[in-house]
Amino acid sequence: MIRYLSFAVLLLCIPAEAQAQETEPTGDAAGSKIFRVEVEEVRIDAVVVDGKRRVVPDMTADDFEIYQDGKRQEITSCSFVDNQPSRPPPPTVPTWEGVGRTIAFIVDDNMMSREQIHFAAESMQKFVETQMQPGDLVAIFRGSADQARNMIFTPDRQLLQAVIEDLRNRSYIRKYEGRLTFPWGSYPIPAYPPMLYYIQAMKDLPGRKHLLWITNRPNLPSPETELMSIIREIREDWERLADAALRAGVVIHTLDIRGLEVENSRTRYIYKQIGREWIAIPLDLSPISIKRSQNPIPLSEKTGGLFLQDSNWFLNGIGDANKYLEGYYLLTYTPPQGTFKSEGEEVYHRIKIKSKRSGTEVHYRDGFFGKPEDAYDPADSGDPLMKAMFSPFRYNSLSFNLSAGYLQNIDKSYMVRAWVHLDGRQLGIKDEAGGGRFVSVEAFVAMTDVNNRIHNSGKMPRTIRVNNEDIQWLHEHGLRFSVAVPVGDPGRYYVRLALKDANSGKIGSAYQYVEIPDLNDGRLALSDLFVVNGLDDTRWIPDGTAGESGGGSGSGNQDEAGSPAVRQYRPGESIEYMAVIYNATIKKESPPDLETRVMLYRDGSEVFKSKPEAVILDGVDDYKSIPVKKLFRLNKTIQPGYYVLQLEVKDKKAKKADSLVSGVLDFEVAPE
Repeated sequence: MIRYLSFAVLLLCIPAEAQAQETEPTGDAAGSKIFRVEVEEVRIDAVVVDGKRRVVPDMTADDFEIYQDGKRQEITSCSFVDNQPSRPPPPTVPTWEGVGRTIAFIVDDNMMSREQIHFAAESMQKFVETQMQPGDLVAIFRGSADQARNMIFTPDRQLLQAVIEDLRNRSYIRKYEGRLTFPWGSYPIPAYPPMLYYIQAMKDLPGRKHLLWITNRPNLPSPETELMSIIREIREDWERLADAALRAGVVIHTLDIRGLEVENSRTRYIYKQIGREWIAIPLDLSPISIKRSQNPIPLSEKTGGLFLQDSNWFLNGIGDANKYLEGYYLLTYTPPQGTFKSEGEEVYHRIKIKSKRSGTEVHYRDGFFGKPEDAYDPADSGDPLMKAMFSPFRYNSLSFNLSAGYLQNIDKSYMVRAWVHLDGRQLGIKDEAGGGRFVSVEAFVAMTDVNNRIHNSGKMPRTIRVNNEDIQWLHEHGLRFSVAVPVGDPGRYYVRLALKDANSGKIGSAYQYVEIPDLNDGRLALSDLFVVNGLDDTRWIPDGTAGESGGGSGSGNQDEAGSPAVRQYRPGESIEYMAVIYNATIKKESPPDLETRVMLYRDGSEVFKSKPEAVILDGVDDYKSIPVKKLFRLNKTIQPGYYVLQLEVKDKKAKKADSLVSGVLDFEVAPE
């Protein structure tokens, strides 16, 4: 009889490129927040602000005029989408219906000074801490990294702060080498895929998406330069970018990180082509103040976004852009006959929107190409498991629980162990030719850093032959397995997992944040806390080996709901768990002096705190890696709900600053 499917897989580094996200909304979850450009209608978004840049939310169709190619169109519908939170905070894993605002920060760090990168980091930090709202999906990327194809949006402030800290600490400041580089590519070769990739990656997310481009080079060269003639020739590239942004519902805001500043000298350049590159050659230096170029890159103008320049907007998070994100209008009209053509020369149709209300200003899109939506072939969808794994929305047609934690391997490298508990009632059972039955599950696991680069990934197909007795057991208890993933370096990671039932085609996905400290720095550290589910766990945890995780038939609720992935207990039951203490202080060859304390929290409030307890070192051979095993018994009167168990370790011989570490384990207490 099948009681536990256990397999530990050592994943190899497999080059993989994440595709644009696909979501799995149910019903008409998107509602009216879908942007359309098709034969029957054109649905376009616009923001109306007053003289103080405050969003005006109470206008009707009679307050607007829309023009296509200079001819006024009849507005068939007008609705205001309010992005202010009016609902309780959504769960950690976002759902389509729960998304309010979708925001991507692109930090153009290629040419920024350290001071400018600091200002950019401070701006985003303040946004995350004070301006981020319940329901927000946020992503942060560096322009110097090729991340557009694996954009991951999250409501997790902890992860976003980790990305910001990574930006602060990275010493990637690049020197200018003469190539004239803009956000859409390098000249003289017209190319705009980098920004287009970001737009396409955001296309399947709900509602109006905001791309905030933080840069120190938001302007085109002055009109007298030779380069301007080339820029005029690629106008169609800008138009295609604007068209793609409209169809994806993406607005691009340009935020000049240079702020208010006065230059004490004037530098003029001419641009000469040498081979395939354009070189900036200084003509003269004059001790006079200058005004910046007044030729803004038209990304924001064409997509209906803001262009913030000559102001220290970054002192207040994202400045005026935060007000701009409060809401928008969706305006619909029926396009004139002949607007859309599937064949022949493409025509870019210009859009103009006017507000009849005095004292208001409308921000709207530049236009679109006359091709219906279905004439645009979507990008190659790629592997469905990869897309599910990198989607910001959890795929729930195949439900499972995921729990992961880190350890140091016996060879002093790092390992992340992940447990999965799959709901067996959703598994498809298939008959084999010649008799017999089987279930077939395919898992795709990846380790990604906070900048969404894949460090390790692999697939694990598994087919299990079952009989009638096994099927009943699977439906009642589910399917469980564990995966061991080697990690090369310490750092902040996400464990991402997608599962597919081959017999039914159902897909599920989940992810978990794991932070691995640098154990080579000699400081006191603690591994993650691991639920012990059998004798084998007490063997592999101290060594950090990738061997099989324990299991067996077990008995009762403790074996199933109390598994490492589910962690659901009833009043009066016990939680057995283990961890490993690293780098304990040894003085004059005497053993470490360690003590532990356990705290229990519910909804952030402490409900239990134990007395300090000495760590027993009997049988420990290596004082730099000390396993501790604990048992926590739940009170019979404990209330149902979600709890966090914290294990605190104190090194009484270490310096005060490095003497205390802790780890946590979350679990649920189910009703009797």
